[in-house]
Amino acid sequence: MFCPKCGEHNAEGSGFCTKCGNNLSNVLNNESVQNVDSTNLATDNDNSSVSSEPIQSNVNHDMNDNKKSNLIPIIVIVLVVAAGIFFGISKLVKKDNSSTNSDMKQNTSSEVDTNVDNDSSNSNQSTIDGSTDTTYDKNGDFLMSVEDVFSISGKGTVATGRVLRGTVKVGDKVQVIGLDHEIITTEVVDIQAFRQSMEYADAGNDAGLYLKDVERDDVVRGQVLAKPNSIKAYKKFDADIYFYSTKEGGRATAFFANYRPQFCFRTAVIAGGITLPSGVEMVNPGTNIKLTVELEVDVVRGQVLAKPNSIKAYKKFDADIYFYSTKEGGRATAFFANYRPQFCFRTAVIAGGITLPSGVEMVNPGTNIKLTVELEVDVAMEVGDIFDVRDTGRTAGKGTVTKIY
Repeated sequence: MFCPKCGEHNAEGSGFCTKCGNNLSNVLNNESVQNVDSTNLATDNDNSSVSSEPIQSNVNHDMNDNKKSNLIPIIVIVLVVAAGIFFGISKLVKKDNSSTNSDMKQNTSSEVDTNVDNDSSNSNQSTIDGSTDTTYDKNGDFLMSVEDVFSISGKGTVATGRVLRGTVKVGDKVQVIGLDHEIITTEVVDIQAFRQSMEYADAGNDAGLYLKDVERDDVVRGQVLAKPNSIKAYKKFDADIYFYSTKEGGRATAFFANYRPQFCFRTAVIAGGITLPSGVEMVNPGTNIKLTVELEVDVVRGQVLAKPNSIKAYKKFDADIYFYSTKEGGRATAFFANYRPQFCFRTAVIAGGITLPSGVEMVNPGTNIKLTVELEVDVAMEVGDIFDVRDTGRTAGKGTVTKIY
């Protein structure tokens, strides 16, 4: 051991230093105590490390469990969102595919229809079917088809319709022509469109013309208003007609001599007979043919043939009418006073006005109501006759005549 005082090296177990005589017993005791303390400290450190290892492992295990439990709902949410996105995208893709397929089908069908029309009707189809012509000649002589006629007290008779050609101005002279009626020359005293007075009406405009000194019964649907001496009415004419095939919506069978269809000229619907060319016995659907037509204006569609004095014609009557709901194909909105639909009696289609019962301001679709009707012309009818109400190209209701005036 070494002397702490002089640093001299002494033999182990010496009581005093050989150089300075310092007592070395205290030094020996201190070293032993330090050895014991260091040994105990090492032992404690070993024990603490051993005991802390399971504690630390337990803590780490708990933390891992907590992390796993927290991750589970997050994973579930992510999976749900991903599934929703996937199904949404798949639906959009299917919708796009279906719309694309439908567009392709429509384009294909339109191309097929166009090819059929071009092959079958040739260049005369646009001339035969006037409805395909959407252009109007504003520089030609005035011509207007009569769609409806009204009688307004204090102003006279009003003929409504679309100007098909030319221009008409207030003060112009016009003629009422057609349907075997006497030609009437009159003057336009006023022009109205959308309840506003106008100085003129051009081709393509819908307008109402106030006619001077003309009675209500002198003008009927199907006639025309025209510039004086610019057009005439005829019964017999030659025509180049294309009869639609079954696929195009035409007849399913051929027709023979004495075939009597209806012919539609603007707003006029007139029955007529067909004379086939020499050597032709029948005409199949899908055929283009030149033939002769003779109209039957003397017997107007809508009239009846009856035993003498067995039935009379009337204009005004009471009726019990059911107006179809929108789901049944009727009107989408209610109607009010001065409602003027068309009334279908057998083959007659006639415009007329409705008078609502006292206290009733409007009638909703899907309603059954008793009211008074006044037609524009007389129609053969009896109490109990059933008729249809037409409005804007659809059947708006069905009624029964309950009283005749």
